[in-house]
Amino acid sequence: ISLMKTQNSGVILNLASIASSVGISDRFAYSMTKGAVLTMTYSIAKDYINHNIRCNCISPARVHTPFVDGFIKENYPGKESEMFENLSKTQPIGRMGIPQEIADLALFLCSNESSFITGSMKGEAGAAKLPLPLTLPFPPNGEAGAKGDGGEAMRVPGAKPKEELHFPQFTALM
Repeated sequence: ISLMKTQNSGVILNLASIASSVGISDRFAYSMTKGAVLTMTYSIAKDYINHNIRCNCISPARVHTPFVDGFIKENYPGKESEMFENLSKTQPIGRMGIPQEIADLALFLCSNESSFITGSMKGEAGAAKLPLPLTLPFPPNGEAGAKGDGGEAMRVPGAKPKEELHFPQFTALM
């Protein structure tokens, strides 16, 4: 930051998760740390605005990465396609994001084209704040799962309770 202050310009881009603003049941530490990244973004933007330093945050919903494929393959052998489809349905837009979409947003936020944007959260990909089944489904071990806006347990469409996919919101850029 000291170099940016000296040159009177700069861009800081933080990466969090949609969990930073909606929270995920049974993922206290994950939601808390992502929320901290978001509020740190707001504070940095305010603290350094007079030095022409912009600070924004990307908080994507679920992103399709090799991690997702590996998790499904390891935990649901022979059901990879079905579980991938079911997991994608938990996103209001009907699919997971792809890393290139997050990278494109990052490029934009670091470019001069976004010079008027600071102290904002972007990348709520897939309309993740809509009140639909978008959080974590029940894990395979049957432990408590995610909850929707009404407090009811959410399940991946078409999956049985103990077969449903479980992993945190994840982005390839974290």
